[in-house]
Amino acid sequence: MKQQTKATQPGKKKQSLRQILILHGMISKKYNETFSKIIALSSALIMDDAVNSTEDAALSFQKRSHYDRIFGGDVSKLPGSDMDPRQLFLDKKLPVDIFMAIGKDDSLLEKNRSYKQFLEENGASLFYYEDEGAHEWNFWNRNIKKGIEWLDQ
Repeated sequence: MKQQTKATQPGKKKQSLRQILILHGMISKKYNETFSKIIALSSALIMDDAVNSTEDAALSFQKRSHYDRIFGGDVSKLPGSDMDPRQLFLDKKLPVDIFMAIGKDDSLLEKNRSYKQFLEENGASLFYYEDEGAHEWNFWNRNIKKGIEWLDQ
């Protein structure tokens, strides 16, 4: 019988997903003097979707209760908070240099383009790249290499 570790215990996958989704905000806000660059691949810029969600959504991952779980509370409080990507940048709590890459077939493409425009309008030091692919490992594996090379520039 395989021994369950902390990482493989039931329920840990959901908690890990929530932690990954909010990690950028926590690192950026809490450690903004430690980290000067961020690599953002296929950014899940879904705050507006979360705020506008209802329990009537057809898919479970689009329901308000789902968003409340992954964001750790009432999503109506997200705008202007330390989990709002625009507010984090305006408060200068995001690193100065940002590498963003998104797949041309990713369902999040338009949200990433919109955030790119916001960052450019607000003077961000930004490298933005669109590549072939979707929200998938092949895209991320190719582009994490480009992001790591960018870190050394």
